[in-house]
Parts: sequence; structure tokens; C-alpha cells
Amino acid sequence: MVLAGVVCMFVAWGSPARSQQPEGKTLEQPAADLLTPAKADTSLPAPKAIITEPPTIPVDELKLLVQPLTLAELETEAAAWLELVKAKVQEISNAEIAIKRKNRQLDQEREAIAALEDAKATLTKAQAAQQATTPDSPEAEVAAENVEAAKEALKKAQAAIAEAAETKKELGEDESLKEIVKEAEKDVEAGGKTAVEK
Repeated sequence: MVLAGVVCMFVAWGSPARSQQPEGKTLEQPAADLLTPAKADTSLPAPKAIITEPPTIPVDELKLLVQPLTLAELETEAAAWLELVKAKVQEISNAEIAIKRKNRQLDQEREAIAALEDAKATLTKAQAAQQATTPDSPEAEVAAENVEAAKEALKKAQAAIAEAAETKKELGEDESLKEIVKEAEKDVEAGGKTAVEK
């Protein structure tokens, strides 16, 4: 019996176990295989976004709708929502740009009109002062210089009015600006946000 136990022990130690791996083969995967992402099955069509259809969906309902979705479906939904956000941001940016252009045009018109009125008033005063002076006197020369300066200021103000009119014409030809301004005016008339907020 002892002899049978010793023989079994030598046989067990001497022969490789069946569960051992043959030499040259390892259980570990190469590092390159671990770092490569799993390949997606491209034979299936990409799922279509379904939750973005009513973009005004309440957040609590949205949370419930996304729970049963798979990762691929969630990625599709996220991409669709991102596109909605981009479109809305672009719309808001365009509206802000249009409002800024319109405000600059209105400010330019106000400044040109104020400059024209000031130039007319200055010219009228200078002409009245020139008529009150005696000809060929030093006061008459100063009054004549004042009249010329007032006429020059009047020309500049008229040029500013013409430039404001040209700007107004250019902005009037911009269809997107017209549409945005009309929407803002309707909203203000309806008691909504002000045009600047819109």
C-alpha cells in the first residue's frame, strides 16, 4: 500500500497535468486587443430618434422615456437633441444679430437727425448774427466765418442722413432681418417679451 502511494506520487509529479497549458501559449490577451474598441455591428440600420419629436416634452416624462433605451438608442437621441439645441442657438444668435443691426441703424438715424437740427439752428443763428453786423467790420468777418462753419456742419449732417438712409435701405433688403423684426414686433404688440429680449 505504501509502495502504491509512492508510485502514484511519482507519476503525478512526473507527468504534466491535463489542466496545464501547453508551453508557448498564455491565458492573457495581448494589450493591443484590450485597447481596441469593440466593433459595432454595422449591418443594422442606425436607430431613429423618437423622443425629440415633441421638443417641448417635460423633463420628468423624458426621464421615463429614456429608461428602456439601449446605449445605441440613447446615443441617437442625444445626437438628435444636440441638433435641436444647435438649431435653437443659431436661431437666437441670428435674432440677436438682427436686433443689434436694427438698433445701430436706429441710433445712426437719431444721431444724424440731431446733427442736422443742430446744424440748421447754428446756421440760422450765424446768419442772423451776420446780418446784425456792419459790413467790412471785424465782427462781420467773424460772422461770415461762423456762417461758413455752420454750412459745413450742415453738409456733414446731410451726408450722415444720406448714410443712415443707405444703411436703412440695406437692412430693408435683408429678408431674414425683416422676418425677425416682424416677429419681435408682433410679440411686443401681443404683450410678450420686448424686442430686445426677443
